[in-house]
Amino acid sequence: MGCGCREIVGALCEKHVIIAPTAVDPTTTTYTAGDAIIVSSVQAEYDFFDTANGSANLVEFTVLVSNPTATPKKGIEVVFFSKAPSSAMTAAINGAVTLATPDIELISNRVQVVTADFVDCFKGSIARKTGSFAVQNKELTDGANKTTLWYAILATEAQTYTTGGFISVVMDFRLN
Repeated sequence: MGCGCREIVGALCEKHVIIAPTAVDPTTTTYTAGDAIIVSSVQAEYDFFDTANGSANLVEFTVLVSNPTATPKKGIEVVFFSKAPSSAMTAAINGAVTLATPDIELISNRVQVVTADFVDCFKGSIARKTGSFAVQNKELTDGANKTTLWYAILATEAQTYTTGGFISVVMDFRLN
């Protein structure tokens, strides 16, 4: 029949997971490279992957820095781990994170925004990094959570934030 209709059968779609941590109210003390942006530094997203030892691609990493008196545009990075890192990685907000040798071996990827990535917006600045940055879980221990994603968000440059500002990080993942 020539009705001009099209039927789409078995259409494929991508599964996305968005991680949007609550806004961080930074301290007014100067951050230095390697300081934690989020309290307790290492974050765990349980049941993130659909299958044990799964993988995903970070397709967009967005940082919004909102501050009523200044527009800081300094480097921030997210570091992904293939297994739970050691307790040496634990730090308070604005505290130095210790990246021990065993933890370095667990890094599955790092994504960074730098000063040049930021653009001004109303009362702040925003940076967006897009791409296809692979992350994965390589946990082999029986009984361990093999569907968890571990990450830390760290400062990569010295920066002082003023009272009343906040930092918001949003990550969009395409699950494989």
